[in-house]
Amino acid sequence: NAAFSTVQVLNSMIGSGVLSFPYVFANCGWILSILLLGLSAVVCYATSIMLLRVGQAVGHPKGELSEVIEKTLGVPWRKGVDICIALSCLGALLTYYNVIGTLGSDLLKSVRHDDGTELVVDTYAGFMFVVVGLVAAPPCFFREYGELTPISLLSLSFIVFTTLVVMGKGIDKGHAIPAGPDSWYAPVTLLGNFVYATSMQYVVFEMYASMEATSRPAVKSVVAGAVGCGCSILLVMGLGGVAAIGSDVDSDVLSSLDSKTILVKVLYGCTIAHLCFYIPNDFIIGRLFFWRSWGVNYLQMPEQRHVFTTFCFVFGPLALMASIPRDMVNGVFELCIALTGEIPTTIAALVAPCLAYRAAVLDRGEADAPVSAAQTTAILYGAYFVLFISPIVTLYQFIDDCVDDGCASYDGRR
Repeated sequence: NAAFSTVQVLNSMIGSGVLSFPYVFANCGWILSILLLGLSAVVCYATSIMLLRVGQAVGHPKGELSEVIEKTLGVPWRKGVDICIALSCLGALLTYYNVIGTLGSDLLKSVRHDDGTELVVDTYAGFMFVVVGLVAAPPCFFREYGELTPISLLSLSFIVFTTLVVMGKGIDKGHAIPAGPDSWYAPVTLLGNFVYATSMQYVVFEMYASMEATSRPAVKSVVAGAVGCGCSILLVMGLGGVAAIGSDVDSDVLSSLDSKTILVKVLYGCTIAHLCFYIPNDFIIGRLFFWRSWGVNYLQMPEQRHVFTTFCFVFGPLALMASIPRDMVNGVFELCIALTGEIPTTIAALVAPCLAYRAAVLDRGEADAPVSAAQTTAILYGAYFVLFISPIVTLYQFIDDCVDDGCASYDGRR
């Protein structure tokens, strides 16, 4: 039904990106952050409605994103969008592993008695491997997204609880929230965070197809409800995190909290649980679109190949993140989120929907176009700025930090 569909779409939005929003608010200032978040919500809603309208125009109202893009923009675009979605999910996995290793190792060190010994599981890499291998990896061997519904609901509940507690700490501490950005380039390098945190366009067809026929007329309300709830969580986390910690908050807000208090230990545990339950969500979507880019129907893959490739896709990125030095963890977390939002997510979630909508609806003179040509053009220009300008500024800043003070000094800001 409509309510449950709203929860499904909302869950596809809220991952590790929510943990970076206090950092975003601290660097962009609350005025610009709220404006950009509101704009991101409008753009996310518009591009999702565009895709659904394109599906109707090409005769695939309950189709898949890949086939709709192929019908409107051709095979190269379909392959490109499939790869971009797979890369977006890969970037998400890297941030999830990063947070699990960071918070988990800090949590264990704060709760176990210090007898002079150090266990493998106490380390950033060790905790990451153990917990992901035992908790997050097994559900990744499911083939279908729908099998994760109960796990996804648990995941969402954990992060909502964490957000509310951070807001409570913000009310208690009451640190000042900067009104404006701390540098000219901070908003440019953080645009990818907004795109990354509000993207969910690649699941709208699956959502529509899974809805009861009597609920489908409410599909616009479902999208609006999911986007509104998701951006509300981001807003509360952003304001609450800065108020709780101050303007020097880390790119992962929880790593700024005092892990010695019982409440923060609980938040660490809730966030680790949230990400362990959330990893299969993005993993299954990313794996599906990766194989689609090669023309393979993953649901028909032989069992042995399914097990082998899933193992490689889970533990390959895990080994990559485990190799990151501990002092670079927060910087890598921010870099992954920024670049994932700026490049593959912008292409798949903004550029491709606008171009497909223009080709299938606007250029054909459809009378009931839900988004105007001027609005579509404005979204495209904004997307091109994020796609071409933001990565240059982000990478320049990263390289400059590496040359001047070592790569461990990079934290996404000066």
